[in-house]
Amino acid sequence: MSKNINILIVDDNHINRQYFSMAIKKFGFEVSLAHDGFEAIELARATHFDLIFMDIRMPEMGGDEAAKIIKSIHINQDTPILAISAEEIPDEIQSIFNGFILKPASPKKLKYNIEMFCQPKNSSVAVFDRKQALKYAYNDSEIMQKLIKMFIKDLPTQMNLLEQSLLDTNIIESKNIIHKLRGSCKSCGAMAFDEDLKILAKTINKNLDVSSTIDKIRQSASHYIKNVA
Repeated sequence: MSKNINILIVDDNHINRQYFSMAIKKFGFEVSLAHDGFEAIELARATHFDLIFMDIRMPEMGGDEAAKIIKSIHINQDTPILAISAEEIPDEIQSIFNGFILKPASPKKLKYNIEMFCQPKNSSVAVFDRKQALKYAYNDSEIMQKLIKMFIKDLPTQMNLLEQSLLDTNIIESKNIIHKLRGSCKSCGAMAFDEDLKILAKTINKNLDVSSTIDKIRQSASHYIKNVA
């Protein structure tokens, strides 16, 4: 994942702001801080952010109101905004946000969400295309994450079956497994992995040596897992 990721932290508690800031900076990402919704809106009008962590309960302007306004600002209208709170958020405002993190949030949880919501910036084909995955999950992030977990759990078995079918030169079986994997790739946003599977299928059709392509497939699968796990 590209380190050139800019994240905005919005929280009226200075200890919380510093905790989030220090954790995210350790990952190598850029961080901006806002102590309330008004400052967050001001920053969002001047700077594009890749991800925003928004506290729900803040004086004068709640996080839900600030999030609505930020989503109306052109340069940040597509920026994912994650609600952060020490308690569950009301159902009526859940749809405003792209996700929810319960405080206190561990560094592992923060990193997981950053990798889930931030696209690599230096690749023509995304390792993980979140918009694609959300589309297949009816724009429900919980469904999306369940599908991804199922895919990752099944992936080692399918990869072993694919490699064995290639060793056995069982072309029909190989194509069936590739077809199944590509369907899962599309529904789980594994676009780079899908592209490499497509190349493998073409290599098989042309009766060419697949050894180098298999190595790339393994790397693509591993890279996808690292980006979403």
